Amino acid sequence: MKKILALILAGLFIFAFAACSSDKSEAQDAGEQAAAEVTDAAEDASGVSQKMEYDYGFSGTTFTFDGTDYDMSEGAELVNAVVDAVPAGKNIVVEGHINPHMNAYGIFDTEAREFVNYVYGTCFIWYDGDVATGVYADHADICAYDGTVIASLDMSEQEVVYAMAFSEDRSSVDVTILNDTDERTVQVPLG
Repeated sequence: MKKILALILAGLFIFAFAACSSDKSEAQDAGEQAAAEVTDAAEDASGVSQKMEYDYGFSGTTFTFDGTDYDMSEGAELVNAVVDAVPAGKNIVVEGHINPHMNAYGIFDTEAREFVNYVYGTCFIWYDGDVATGVYADHADICAYDGTVIASLDMSEQEVVYAMAFSEDRSSVDVTILNDTDERTVQVPLG
């Protein structure tokens, strides 16, 4: 009786594990393979608003834009996977994973159809669809989009910048710092 119960439990465990694994890979495939249609408002030289539509997606180190593949690791050699792509005005910010404490954010210009810049760090944020307003963390340094260090935080070796958010009036950035046992938030003034 114990052997039959053990076999039934083992079978249920294998079934549950297989179901979780297949759901996870289907979700990953859907996120990485599915193209995203984006409609963005843009103004031409006359000030008339026009629509821009394009498809994009990612898989491995490849970012696909309107059917053309771009290998992010060619411009950011240490990238081992593209993990996200977010529209920002006429650009798409493509997040490439390097290691748990470092990402490369490729700025893909949808008009030029190429990566025009790379930002290395974590928690890259911007507002109003303009990457030039962006800030990111490079270990303990909070940097502007152009790489200028805005602030150097007092952090231990065990601490990491976990999240950042602009204040409501965008005059500062709230930086969340984590360590093994604690979380704290520091406000960093901008400009």
